[in-house]
Amino acid sequence: MKKMVALCLAIALLFCACGETAEEGGTTQAGETGSTMAETSDSASSTALPVSTVTSTTAAAATVTPTTTTPVSAAATAASTTAPTTSTSGAPYSVTSQVLDCNRDGMRIAGTLYLPKGAAEPLPLVILSHSFSLTQDSLTSYAQAFAEWGYAAYTFDFCGGSPQSESDGDMSEMTVFTEQADLLAVLAQLRALPQVDSGRIFLFGTSQGGLVSALVAAEWYAEIAGLVLLYPGFSIPEQVNTFAANGGSIPENLSSLFGSVGADYINSLIGFDVYSAIAPYRGPVLIFHGTADFIVPISYSRRAAEVYQNCELVEIAGASHGFNRDNFSLFQDYDPEILPKIQAFFAANG
Repeated sequence: MKKMVALCLAIALLFCACGETAEEGGTTQAGETGSTMAETSDSASSTALPVSTVTSTTAAAATVTPTTTTPVSAAATAASTTAPTTSTSGAPYSVTSQVLDCNRDGMRIAGTLYLPKGAAEPLPLVILSHSFSLTQDSLTSYAQAFAEWGYAAYTFDFCGGSPQSESDGDMSEMTVFTEQADLLAVLAQLRALPQVDSGRIFLFGTSQGGLVSALVAAEWYAEIAGLVLLYPGFSIPEQVNTFAANGGSIPENLSSLFGSVGADYINSLIGFDVYSAIAPYRGPVLIFHGTADFIVPISYSRRAAEVYQNCELVEIAGASHGFNRDNFSLFQDYDPEILPKIQAFFAANG
């Protein structure tokens, strides 16, 4: 019983940032899925975009909901003051957004595509993957900033990735590897879009989404131009393996304030060596990690930086698990520090 309590506590601590409540006046929180689109859209019309599928399921449809950002968020503000890619007028691109769903094995993956208005196509693409128990809303400010620089950016909800997920699936069925399959399906479908330059695709992920992005980059290493990871959850497999090595018994469900995961979440990670799994990716990697992160200690990213052949680790002094209010850094916004480095990384590699 003590071992089970320890495992539940480890999982809860790993994801505890997801359960904090933002102070009044904060930006989108968990449970507000889709609210950003509703608030920023001036109009809505239906447009079908061609989307290839990796299964025999129905192709996704897109509902265009134009909006402009000049900029609309603190992240976009930070990005636009650091010599962003600009339109011919010399200003950051305005941004349009549209609902664009993908699918995996017949399951709907709810997503949003952000495009720089007037930019020459095909565009480089950034696919953003969210943390455990959060949704795509937590990455909206990053996606808008990337689109202002001239990139297509795509956010989505993992299937069962959160109690508030708009994608199909239940959180009790979610594992790191079902999320890996989700991202692989998204990648396969988006790279076929006519607006996208399939030779310039970047993956961007936070926490568990960072772990998942690293696994996909290793599997499709020839397809990924660069990998950007924010406080990636490389500690998750080790926590599970430590518990299993001590003879812990795995229950059918592990419940916490942040949602319930099933036994498969744990069992699928037993014996899994995350550093061997991510090593095949030899492209450029940029990792940001807070020195005060008590959920995923920075030592895990330091080790990853040694495993990768072409990696820069940027240590953010004093930061914990999250760099802005959307990701529950409630008292300081670190985006002005990291966004210029991300922009330079994209420019150098795409």
